[in-house]
Amino acid sequence: MPCVTTIGPITAARHGIRTADIGVADRLGDPALETAVREEEELAEELGLRGVPLFILGDRAINGAVKVEQLVEALEQQATAPPAGATCEEGVCSL
Repeated sequence: MPCVTTIGPITAARHGIRTADIGVADRLGDPALETAVREEEELAEELGLRGVPLFILGDRAINGAVKVEQLVEALEQQATAPPAGATCEEGVCSL
């Protein structure tokens, strides 16, 4: 599954991160998109998350600008972490 990213397609490609065009440019001004953005802003405020950019990876939040290497490391950790509540044995996990 492709990753939706704000680090830019060239930088993402250099680090092996696939990106997806989610069509935001085509939806600017769409009331449903505006509502979704407002709801996410409210949730971030409730959780005390501040900073641009803000990345949420599993149960971890990365606030503000970070080096690409730090973001890649966090993505790799998330990609290899077993799902919450999973029991893993010999590389096989079950919930």
